[in-house]
Amino acid sequence: MKGSSKDFEDVNNDGLATATAVGDRRKERDRRKERDRRKECDRRSVTMSIEKITEIIVETGGCKPKDVKPDAELTALGIGSLKAITLLYDIEEAYDIEIPNEIIPSIVTVKDIQDKLANLMTS
Repeated sequence: MKGSSKDFEDVNNDGLATATAVGDRRKERDRRKERDRRKECDRRSVTMSIEKITEIIVETGGCKPKDVKPDAELTALGIGSLKAITLLYDIEEAYDIEIPNEIIPSIVTVKDIQDKLANLMTS
């Protein structure tokens, strides 16, 4: 029997194996594999991130693509504090990542976004 006793390592309080626990472990494993696959795809597309970030900044701030340069401050691009929240949310959605709240105050320029995004995608 293929994988018989290994499949039932999780047990309930009575010491009985539960199919639900096995199924949950498999689902979690599949989610991890899918997340890892997406991260690998994102790593390969880091070079394309500049274009995507620019697109999101232009949509959010209403500025011109030529104005979005690495040293440009977000406020100069029409992105105040409320629009910055929208911008970061859109970036999280586009890259399927979560930007930790503690690094948000350190994001001031376009380069800051690029650097933080690269760090998050490769960690």
